[in-house]
Amino acid sequence: MNSHVCKCEPFTAIADKCLEEVTKYIDKKLPDAETKESHGVFAFKTDAGEFVLNRQVPEKQMWLSSPVSGPSHFDYVQNRFYEKNKKIGLSELLEKEIDQILKQ
Repeated sequence: MNSHVCKCEPFTAIADKCLEEVTKYIDKKLPDAETKESHGVFAFKTDAGEFVLNRQVPEKQMWLSSPVSGPSHFDYVQNRFYEKNKKIGLSELLEKEIDQILKQ
């Protein structure tokens, strides 16, 4: 059995759960948003532009491309995805930016 694959499987499951939670959040907050999901990538369009969230299994990170804050790489730390340079969690950043877009 390939041990590299075994090491990635738990992260893939965590990342997929994260993508699922973000999808549900966006469907709730932006029910009219155009969304796409495929093979570990979730994209959605807003009035501000397109957000793209994807899992990066080799790096064990989630990457977000945001029209509001630009690119971010989130490490899985203490049961959440956290961006150390911006000092913010993935959920917090998305909530902040979506709320900002909805207020426009």
